[in-house]
Amino acid sequence: MRTVSVLVAICMLAIAASYAAEAAVSCTDVDKNLKPCVQHLQSGAGSQATPPADCCAGVKSVKSLADTTGEHKAVCQCMKGIAAKVTGINYDLAAKLPNHCGVTMSYTINPNTDCSKV
Repeated sequence: MRTVSVLVAICMLAIAASYAAEAAVSCTDVDKNLKPCVQHLQSGAGSQATPPADCCAGVKSVKSLADTTGEHKAVCQCMKGIAAKVTGINYDLAAKLPNHCGVTMSYTINPNTDCSKV
């Protein structure tokens, strides 16, 4: 009986650890990496505007923050929150930003993005 209790406790710790690892994405890191993109997204010259190099480096860094579904959802939530706080973002340009930086993401920078579907 004691062995079963120990196994259950180990399994619960493993599950808790996996949730903690998925929640390890920091919105501060996402914000810091995307900050060089704000001016571009506010005043970029249309949907074909080339983002600055430091912006693309930040987009690539944000992409590298997430490996698991939980981490992708966390990054999505961070980007959604950041986008909602910044005024004057061209969301059409924001949606194309990853592609313009050579990155594929399954979600866009938009306050209306449904991060549960990431």
